[in-house]
Amino acid sequence: MLLNRLTKHTKGKAMPTTKTSMHNFKKDRPFHGWHIQNVFTSANEPEPETETLTDLEGPEVKNQLLFHEFHEITRVEFTCWLHGCSEKFQVDIYPGQHVYPKYCEKHRTEYQRINFNNTGSLRLAG
Repeated sequence: MLLNRLTKHTKGKAMPTTKTSMHNFKKDRPFHGWHIQNVFTSANEPEPETETLTDLEGPEVKNQLLFHEFHEITRVEFTCWLHGCSEKFQVDIYPGQHVYPKYCEKHRTEYQRINFNNTGSLRLAG
């Protein structure tokens, strides 16, 4: 719409404005461009994103660290670390990787572990 108004008044020719702006970053040189391009104030500037880092937990909280010297992919059997679950699960051990799951596939997520604790205590009480 603005472009249509400008082309009507200038008969199709693009005519940049040459005015010095108080919002221009280089104040000693005149602004060459469309007047709408010069409306860049501090109110229009995006706020710098402040990244707030929360306390990050270590990998050993929900995983187990297994330091090994295997040079080939090896399949190892572990027992679930969740209290009340004694299910065994297999994990492939890769060379150079030391972080592996601590819980079986039924209890991998936090929700599943909390749900197991709630239902496990109800079964024991009943």
